Amino acid sequence: MKGQVAAMVAAYEPRKLTAVSFNGPDGKPLTLDHFAGKTVLLNLWATWCVPCREEMPALNALEKEMGSDRFQVVPVNIDTGDDEKPKAFLTEIGVDALQLYRDNTIAVFNSLKKRASPWGCR
Repeated sequence: MKGQVAAMVAAYEPRKLTAVSFNGPDGKPLTLDHFAGKTVLLNLWATWCVPCREEMPALNALEKEMGSDRFQVVPVNIDTGDDEKPKAFLTEIGVDALQLYRDNTIAVFNSLKKRASPWGCR
């Protein structure tokens, strides 16, 4: 691995993260329990994060190709403020298969960071 990805470390065993919470596309709170029975690619991103911005088209293509009742890309935006900036960004780059999940408190990032050791989010 090279660049930013080189710092990532995969978990040896799959982890259940049911307590991770954020807002759904309708603005209502939900947890990963909402996706029970699916394999979820959880991605935290922000409009100010260059690697995050660069990977969104690939995540959109992955959702288009593999999204189903068994798999879903769940990109959670962690920008502070309202939904307008992340919505505008997704529209601007042509993301049309991903829904906008949000946590403008960054609590989801901090929750996952506490479990960072095997995650590589350092």
